[in-house]
Amino acid sequence: MSRNADDEGGPQPGLQFRLIINRPDGGVDARSVGSRPLVVGRALDCDVRVEEERVSRHHCVIFQRGGALYLQDPGSANGTYVNDSRVRQG
Repeated sequence: MSRNADDEGGPQPGLQFRLIINRPDGGVDARSVGSRPLVVGRALDCDVRVEEERVSRHHCVIFQRGGALYLQDPGSANGTYVNDSRVRQG
């Protein structure tokens, strides 16, 4: 499959991802990842708040580009890990 210039841009129209959050109380939340990135962390201004000491105030950012999801560490003090591998800061 070939990629064109449109694949490298922002979110693709009509394509939507959902982040499913399993809360400690057993509840479930969902957030859409679309044209606006989701910020995860402890701070009040985060889209997804995680009230845990080892989570930084602005821990990570989840965004869509070219039909794929990306996770980026915005320079958190604690670092962001996926499958025991540290995510590159961006």
